Amino acid sequence: MKRNIVKIICIVLTVSLISGLGMAGAYAAGTKNGVNASKENNNIIDSMKLTDSSDTDIETVYVLTNADGNADNLVVSSTKREDLDYETDTTKLPVIMKVTYTLDGKDVSAEDIKGVTGHVVIRFDYINNTSEKVNINGFEEDIHVPFVAVTGVLLENAHFTNINVTGGKLLDDGDRTAVMGITFPGLQEDLAVDLETFEIPESFEIEADVTDFELESTYTIVTNNVFESFDTSKLDAIDDLKGKANELTSAMTQLITGSDKLHDGLSALLTGANQLAAGITQLDSGLNTLAKNNKTLNGGARQIFDSILATSTTNLRAAGLEIPDLTADNYYTVLKAVLAKLGVDIDNPGQAAADPTVKSILTLKAQLDGVNTFYQGLLQYTAGVSDAAAGADKLNGSTPSLINGIKQLEAGSGELSTGIKTFNEQGIQKIIDAFNGDISSIATRLAPISEAAARYKSYSGNADACKFIYKTSAIK
Repeated sequence: MKRNIVKIICIVLTVSLISGLGMAGAYAAGTKNGVNASKENNNIIDSMKLTDSSDTDIETVYVLTNADGNADNLVVSSTKREDLDYETDTTKLPVIMKVTYTLDGKDVSAEDIKGVTGHVVIRFDYINNTSEKVNINGFEEDIHVPFVAVTGVLLENAHFTNINVTGGKLLDDGDRTAVMGITFPGLQEDLAVDLETFEIPESFEIEADVTDFELESTYTIVTNNVFESFDTSKLDAIDDLKGKANELTSAMTQLITGSDKLHDGLSALLTGANQLAAGITQLDSGLNTLAKNNKTLNGGARQIFDSILATSTTNLRAAGLEIPDLTADNYYTVLKAVLAKLGVDIDNPGQAAADPTVKSILTLKAQLDGVNTFYQGLLQYTAGVSDAAAGADKLNGSTPSLINGIKQLEAGSGELSTGIKTFNEQGIQKIIDAFNGDISSIATRLAPISEAAARYKSYSGNADACKFIYKTSAIK
């Protein structure tokens, strides 16, 4: 029964954390020399094997350790081959696990803690054993390939009471307590985040009162898949976020400082909104009054323009020219044709402009151009007044909703003040304090860290993806 529960913990942790990779192969305990697996171990392999239907060659490295986390040997499996590779070289492991035990405040070995009674602390430490040179802001730096380590520990409540965990979570079913610890070995150093500012866990501790100490095997899943799939395409926007964070801090400070007076401020806002609504109403009324005169203005201007055109037509005919009636649309064409008969280009008359007849026609054109410019400008003006009046109508219609919204805001000002303070304390300020406003620096480092994770594909060098499962020996 215990073995099945441990197996379930291992599977659940694996599937929930790295479902994108799947779990292929088996968790097997190889022989001590790491050369051959016993028949019993092969049965364990068969009972715990999970299949993967993808074509990706996924490598799973099972790390068999003693009770203090020191690796004894390895079992490497692959979705592309049936055989298992048993190894004894544990120096290439990307993450080194260390498990230590304390009894009543004193360090003890895994061997000496068997069967003891007292107050026990079990500590799991994870050390990133990788190094890679990358370029960050023009400088070459050594960083670790980022990994996340998720550990499952099962504690019998008959032996463990008053259980507390630091850096992990507890789940108690009445008979047993499952502990899950999540760590990110090497990420603190990779991101260059000060420990005093923010601590990224690389260890977790289980503390409990124990009777007749014994501990089942623990299981740890180590993977870089979380960081490999990190989308760095949005990191450029974080520089903008840095400036906005400072603005947000300032704004939040002002809101918190004035929280006790928020209700009075909202009342003043409501008064101002009412005044604004009255002003919008006046603006709407004035623009509508102007818009009502648009037709009269346009008609009068057109009447003046038509009168000038008619007078010009009469004068030209009196001078002996046979021309059609001049209009706003054809006067340029008619005058151009008149000058063309005299051999003069209306747009480039040259020396002919000094001729009295030519000069009079050019002068008439200039006068008509001026009247036409005024008339067209008036049309644009009155059209703009009409558009503004329509917009003012819409704005005036929306002001009741605005006033109603401000009234609701005023009524809930007390709850809003509390929410702002809570949001600032538990959200904004924790983020700002954690990174001390240096978000852009972290963003700069995230991209090469993610790229380093993407480059780490295989422990053996032959697979497309890789994960590690560590199993410690039970203490009985």
